Amino acid sequence: MRIMICDDCLSDLDQAETLLRSYSIQHPERLMEVTVFNHPDAFLSIFERDPLIHLVLLDMVMPFVSGIEVAKAIRLRNPEVQILCTSASKDFAVDSYAVNAANYLLKPLKHETLFPLLDELWATLNQPDQPCLIINE
Repeated sequence: MRIMICDDCLSDLDQAETLLRSYSIQHPERLMEVTVFNHPDAFLSIFERDPLIHLVLLDMVMPFVSGIEVAKAIRLRNPEVQILCTSASKDFAVDSYAVNAANYLLKPLKHETLFPLLDELWATLNQPDQPCLIINE
């Protein structure tokens, strides 16, 4: 599963990455490649060149551009990618419907809410199980 995380808050970015590592440890048979970005411009630059991503964890409040605007750009390049919107606020939850987000998670992220969503996504991907975790920074 190819995953990208985009969050301007380094502690939230680290927390999401740590949770994904924990998930990978619990499911060593599942291949996950995780790439992290702390700025939406860097994220979009890479995503536009390589849009074949399965999951994006996307912060809703970032400098210069909203997470909703980033999600709209994602949808133009890959309408199939699963987007999990993340925010410390419920304010953008309704807006996330407009970009067909898979879910809206309140920060701080918790394994009780994230892991079942990852399980669902994994089941839909129907990927062969292979032990590996790749973290790109």
